[in-house]
This record gives sequence, structure tokens and C-alpha cells, in this order.
Amino acid sequence: MSRLSTSRVTTDADNNLVLAPERPSAAVVFLHGLGDTGHGWSDAMAMLAKGLPHVKFVLPTAASMPVTLNMGMRMPAWLAPETANVPLLMCHGEQDPVVRFDYGKMSKEKLEAAGVKDIKFHSYPNMEHGACMEELDDVAKWLQRVIPDTQN
Repeated sequence: MSRLSTSRVTTDADNNLVLAPERPSAAVVFLHGLGDTGHGWSDAMAMLAKGLPHVKFVLPTAASMPVTLNMGMRMPAWLAPETANVPLLMCHGEQDPVVRFDYGKMSKEKLEAAGVKDIKFHSYPNMEHGACMEELDDVAKWLQRVIPDTQN
């Protein structure tokens, strides 16, 4: 029986969605984009979890706050990260009509200028504002690189 068969999907006291095998050896905290939720990514993360049965996935939902980009309306949004040593993967569709592709590239450059050291940026020529299989494959490969399976 694989460890995946013992994975559970739960919601913790802070309303974080958690996909966890019985004895995880690593954890991924997946931070959604502006205005989204952790629950909105549950299917995609469940798919990634199949290839990483030793990993616990935590999908928090950001608190709602007024967002200037949204004319001051409240929506789930994150504050800036406080650390520069955490590996970071950024993925962006080149055809995104919501968040311009050049903004994604500029975000990477700003993070590098702020001292974030390990940033990988992937772009997808035909992807709009969403996800595609190529992107999810890249995420899976990146996670396998940064989170080794220590149980084997």
C-alpha cells in the first residue's frame, strides 16, 4: 500500500487546507495569488501530491484586506515575505490578460534586487490567467528538486 493511500485532506483550525500522508518527511506551503484561496488550488495540489507521497501540502488562504489594485476593495492578499533564503518558483502565462506578463518579470527582478537568492521563473507562451499542465509539470519537477524524499 502506498503512502498516498493514507493521505488525508483536512482543514486545520486556521482554515488551511492540508493534504498529508501519515508520516510526511517534508512540507510545501503553497501561497495562492491575489484574490484566490487555498481551496481554489486543492485539485492541482492533490495531483502534485500523487508524485510526492512523502510531502505534506498546506494551502493557506490569505486574510482579506483592502487592495489598491482592486480599487480598495477587500480580497485575499499576502504581505511581503520576510526571508531571502527560501527557494521561490514563479510561473506566469505570457498571454495573461489580468496580470501583465512584464509585471511578472519585474516582480522577479524586484525580488532579486531585494536579496531573494534562489528564484526560478518559468513562462508559458500560450497560457492566460490560470494554470496549464506544462506549468504543473514544472512545479512538480521543482518541488522534487527542492524537497528530497528522505524516507527512501
